Amino acid sequence: MLAIVAGSPKCGTSWFRAIAARHPKRAAGVAHKKEPYFFTSSYANGLKWYLSLVPGDRPGWFAIDASPGYLYQPRVAIPRIKESFPDTTIVLLLREPVSRAFSHWRFHRKPQRRLPLTTASFAGYAGADLKRIETEGIPSGIEHDCAKMGCSKQGAHIVAIGAYVGFVRPWLDAFGDRIFVYFFEDLVRDPKRTMGHFFKHLGLSPKVQDAWLQTKKFRSSFQAERCVEMDERLQEFYRPHNRKLAKILGRELPKAWQY
Repeated sequence: MLAIVAGSPKCGTSWFRAIAARHPKRAAGVAHKKEPYFFTSSYANGLKWYLSLVPGDRPGWFAIDASPGYLYQPRVAIPRIKESFPDTTIVLLLREPVSRAFSHWRFHRKPQRRLPLTTASFAGYAGADLKRIETEGIPSGIEHDCAKMGCSKQGAHIVAIGAYVGFVRPWLDAFGDRIFVYFFEDLVRDPKRTMGHFFKHLGLSPKVQDAWLQTKKFRSSFQAERCVEMDERLQEFYRPHNRKLAKILGRELPKAWQY
């Protein structure tokens, strides 16, 4: 069976995938290629190419396609997924959006990445996107490279990426009870419970071994202080989006989201 981790960047998708990869019933294939992006930018490669990454159908085994940019191209990815894998499980990992944006900025400040706008301070980087949103609004779709990098030729999308509700809603509408939304904060606080829930849904033992959690956590080596003024601006921006997200999910958001 196939499980697709469709989003979001800097929300623990790599760690989630790494823990899942330690499960004895995790099949080879897609799990070894974390971000194939078949249902968006790699679709031209054809289904045969994608199936070459997925092991043969083995009852009780699973493979994971962890391509976090899928979340931001619902009009493209959803119909393709439903056509090829109508019964797949969809996982969305979300993180308190101000912390997500700061983590995203730190990740791309690494010298070897040299992406647009990454020489700017966090306030400058995020401020550029807030200004763009004021004039253009939040885009209905963000190409996966831009979602991963938080940038495009038009400017940063680092803030827009965290306004989750508009991107999450079409996935909920399309997949119903086959979509699972997990929070980064819960994954960090109690990874056994989060991963156990995921495994149980797949029909596997929910027991998570301590050794599975000893996987590499992907952190930036670039250190910087948070900007209090920008944090407050972003909290004000995200507050109504967070409330709408809680409403469509029908659940309370983690404490870190309460501002």
